[in-house]
Amino acid sequence: MENKSTREIDYAIFAALERIYQAFRSMLWDYAKHNQLSPIQIQFLLYLASKPEEQRRVSNIARDFDLTPATVSDAIKTLENKQLLKRTVSTRDKRVHTLDLTENGRELTKVLSNWQKVLLSQIASFPEDTKESVILFLLQLVESLKEARIISEVKTCLSCQYFQMENQLITKKQQFRCLLRDVALNLYDLKVDCPNYRAKK
Repeated sequence: MENKSTREIDYAIFAALERIYQAFRSMLWDYAKHNQLSPIQIQFLLYLASKPEEQRRVSNIARDFDLTPATVSDAIKTLENKQLLKRTVSTRDKRVHTLDLTENGRELTKVLSNWQKVLLSQIASFPEDTKESVILFLLQLVESLKEARIISEVKTCLSCQYFQMENQLITKKQQFRCLLRDVALNLYDLKVDCPNYRAKK
């Protein structure tokens, strides 16, 4: 049975996550106002800058951001009008259009990526042991939210058919392996949004 102290810890974690989210949104708004973009448009630009051709499509953005294609298309159209991105016929499938950053778009994403550096510098200041505990917790939290259908599909190693571990208890000493690449993995190799992800059947 859940005791009072456990509930208090749960609420404290929730409150901390909420504050981090608020800080994240606040930083995005500052960059958005300075560049006359909305926070979601900034996120789309950074997303497209980091993805391979086959993932730079409206349908992928809609799925990964849990938005409707119509909502994504409206934001994409605005970015096109600002000459920050363009549509290109896919080299793999002529029926498909991919979204590519223009030169202006690439230059802007270099500036926008600075907000990530601020957060990363704070994360880097913590001990390795602490970060290992946090990544384990967050990966498992993401998976539980996905299983509860609170968030849509997230491509984490933990639910990938190529992912293998010694037992079902995930700990710091747990041994992991990617069957696709046939390589051993450590905690820092575990990914969110891996391009080789295939959902377990």
